Amino acid sequence: MQGGDFMLSTNILLPGNNFSNVALLFRFMNMGMVARSTFYAVQDTYCADAVKQFWEHNRGLVIDRLRTKDSVVALADGRMDSPG
Repeated sequence: MQGGDFMLSTNILLPGNNFSNVALLFRFMNMGMVARSTFYAVQDTYCADAVKQFWEHNRGLVIDRLRTKDSVVALADGRMDSPG
């Protein structure tokens, strides 16, 4: 695997983009793009576990901070993620 393929794959995933949107942008710009299979191989091999560990660590810190509070108020918009 080339270094540029690895860097492009991680830089698509980590900010929250998805492969299809970035591939479309690159196609419009007439630029080369990492293959879909390479992107998913990098995601599975290097990124998924690291992102999960980072999430669990930071989630634990937030929960520990909330446990020290007397009360916690949770707010939502009431839509329950329903489009209707």
